[in-house]
Amino acid sequence: MSQEDKAFKKEHEDLAGTILRPLAKPLVKILLKTSITPNQVSVLSMLPAITALFFFIEGGYKNIIIGSIMAFIYLILDATDGQLAREKNLKSKLGHWLDGVIGYVSIPFMILTTSIGLKFINNRLHRRIVFSYPIHNHLFF
Repeated sequence: MSQEDKAFKKEHEDLAGTILRPLAKPLVKILLKTSITPNQVSVLSMLPAITALFFFIEGGYKNIIIGSIMAFIYLILDATDGQLAREKNLKSKLGHWLDGVIGYVSIPFMILTTSIGLKFINNRLHRRIVFSYPIHNHLFF
């Protein structure tokens, strides 16, 4: 593993470990008692992600706030599926692929729809966000 990959993994683990995993832990405890699989949680995580997209693209203060809450719920569910897979010992290639695809599609579309929604607020701000997307994507993903 390259140094860049190790640094990325550490940064990702810091975010997930300090914020998302503690929030996902109570949900994981509940789901451990059910027959719900990590892949089902991954698919379920698409609902708040898609909902966030609709709120983001509408623009406006309230819609951006609601979209942000939905995006945060998506992130918690994203952390939940991995923890649930580890706890239930249900790791699979399909689950790894599904989690990756949902994440790699959801996050860029959330950024794109947010920038489109912000266009309705301030056209100059919109241009700055759209042009900064490639930089943001390189730094954080």
